[in-house]
Amino acid sequence: DTSNASWAATLGVQYRIRIKPYYLFETQFSYGLTLGCGAAIPVVATLSPTPTPTKTKTPTPAPVTVATPTPTKTGSPTPTPALTPGIADICGAPKAVACGQTLYAAIDTATSVDGDSITDGFRDQWFYINGPGKSVIATTCNGFTKINTVVEIYTGSCTSLSRLTFNDNDASCAANFLASKVTWNAYIGTQYRIRVRSASNLTVTGTYALTITCGANVPSPTPTPTPALSASAD
Repeated sequence: DTSNASWAATLGVQYRIRIKPYYLFETQFSYGLTLGCGAAIPVVATLSPTPTPTKTKTPTPAPVTVATPTPTKTGSPTPTPALTPGIADICGAPKAVACGQTLYAAIDTATSVDGDSITDGFRDQWFYINGPGKSVIATTCNGFTKINTVVEIYTGSCTSLSRLTFNDNDASCAANFLASKVTWNAYIGTQYRIRVRSASNLTVTGTYALTITCGANVPSPTPTPTPALSASAD
């Protein structure tokens, strides 16, 4: 018996052909195999579907916290102190001062030159303090002081002044090394005149502050005993 088989052989596909006996007991046989090709079969390309692009979700950016800058505190400007009224430029009408006081003054072209027994040619102003029985400091070391000052301490009347001490430049004053500072023992019962003057020629004018500070107590000086009169011989 003969057998035939036909199929559509797609291009590019390999096919295996098996030949076997029809009956199981046939162990030996001969055969002829003829292959014939018919009409061409068109190749239908199977296109893979174009994959749909996966939409990548754009991450939502984390909110950026911008720190609000702390406003810089602008300090109020320090007001300029008003000049202390009643400051005189003559020895005979000095301005009273006391421990713990600061007075604000100005030396200008209206300030008189010299005063009473002093004839050194400088513009000056006068103050006085009654001795508190303490050490006293009189200083112009202050940011208000804009001129080169000299501070002098006197006792006695204006026509007979005696200078105890004075200072021109206070090297310890950071605010103005051209300021002045004097220290003395101010005894109870004595009046001390404080003279503040310009340190240079008459054209120098400007403001200054005078501060009075009292320190430790000082004992009054022991009076010198009056020697007894010697008895005269008869």
